[in-house]
Amino acid sequence: MGLPAATISLGPIKGVGTLNRKLESRKAAGSSGGAAAEASGDELQLSDIPDDRGKAVIMLADAVVQRLAKLMFIPVEDIDISRPFSHFGLDSMSGSELIHWLSQKFGVGMSFLQLLAPSCTPKSLAGTILDTLMRSKAATAEAAAAAVTNGSAGKTNVRRATADPKPVMHSYVCSVVNKNGDQLYSLSEGTLSKESSVPVDFDAVYGMASLSKLMTTVAIMICVERGQINLDDDVAPILPDLCALPVLDGVDAEGRCLTKPRTKTITLRLLMSHQSGCGYHSSPPLARWARQNGKTNSVFDSDFEVMKTYPLLFEPGAAIARTNNTTLEDFMRANIWEPLGITSTTFHPELHEGMMDRLVTLYERTDDQGLERGDWLSRIPATHDCGGHGIWSMPCDWTCFLTMILADGIPILSPASIDEIFKPQHVASGDLQELLTGPLRASLRSTVDMDAGRVEIALGGPLYMEAIPGKRSAGTLQWAGRPNLFWWIDRAKGGLRPRRSRR
Repeated sequence: MGLPAATISLGPIKGVGTLNRKLESRKAAGSSGGAAAEASGDELQLSDIPDDRGKAVIMLADAVVQRLAKLMFIPVEDIDISRPFSHFGLDSMSGSELIHWLSQKFGVGMSFLQLLAPSCTPKSLAGTILDTLMRSKAATAEAAAAAVTNGSAGKTNVRRATADPKPVMHSYVCSVVNKNGDQLYSLSEGTLSKESSVPVDFDAVYGMASLSKLMTTVAIMICVERGQINLDDDVAPILPDLCALPVLDGVDAEGRCLTKPRTKTITLRLLMSHQSGCGYHSSPPLARWARQNGKTNSVFDSDFEVMKTYPLLFEPGAAIARTNNTTLEDFMRANIWEPLGITSTTFHPELHEGMMDRLVTLYERTDDQGLERGDWLSRIPATHDCGGHGIWSMPCDWTCFLTMILADGIPILSPASIDEIFKPQHVASGDLQELLTGPLRASLRSTVDMDAGRVEIALGGPLYMEAIPGKRSAGTLQWAGRPNLFWWIDRAKGGLRPRRSRR
């Protein structure tokens, strides 16, 4: 029509790009099982790197070359470790993949522009990798040495606390590890019970109580990644019995509890962040309702039939089992415990040889500051697998589990899912902060540090939004279990600490 073009429609452009230019190499590498197809650089174990710097640089450069060859579909022998990366035709996609691999494998951070700099070669990059690894190794050694120095006084105090005629606690187990699984500190003192001479150690068995919630959270995120469920979907189709429960609605003139039908949607996100209306049987409103209705059972009886008689008293583990048509025990065994090499974690310790013999006895404080045997919080045998409090485990198993979270979910979850677990859920923020600063603050000391400033609730537990100098970094996640069990994960510092004491 004689008018200037305003738009140009282009179809797919063929015959351009690095991979097209190396089409024959790509076909050969993919079909013949050549070096580019066989090696990826992941085969290198950090423990195999020699102390000699020259040899170490060559070994690391070889790993970089293998990764580059795999990304670019070119033979390893065509890559000269002294040539800059820009020589090999890296585009933004292959460059980004190489940068991500360097970060995940070696902890080396760099930009695409740095990678394409004329001075950046596989050999020079290997030197940078080695320097990064040496700094990390030195920092780990320094932290371990500091832990030993600081821990000597702590060990004396713990030993005194467990050996006293009226002990503060009869046993104590603590470990500190980094995201690589390196043990920075460990200590165990006491015995399985006051009457026993068997030392408590990292293979002792504990009733994990509310620490179970984090493992159930991970199991839920596995289902979310598979597309089986969504955190923000209505759970009524999966948990109709939960959604049929009434909601407590105050009391009448005679003091009797009133209920009303539920009207708001319940999602997994609400269940996991304690916003669904579920509560413990000991909370005052539910305790009053239970007395008036002749209910004497405890939520810790691990009986879903009991839970379903309380107004909105439920937990999300049932959604995992029903979605997968299995038990929560079998799902966690196949998708969490076995992939992580966890051997003595279960809802049913009586079914595992030797676990009952290693149970740590639970004690309660008496009025005269002594200790007397208490009752297990979860029934043995359990009627159902309760993801909120029903797991039994060993400190070594639990440390392995927490290390997986600290390492961004490898090998069972994606980093995105771990980020979701640490994301603040903005739970009634004003009410939560009022609770943390009010007269009940001291009762929360096992769950939230007394020096904490602003705290939010994440899917995995309480989340520190502000750092506590000398203690927690901002972004630290923490939770506790009723029998004096604690853990926290500090992603900023790359460390975690599970601790267990029985008193």
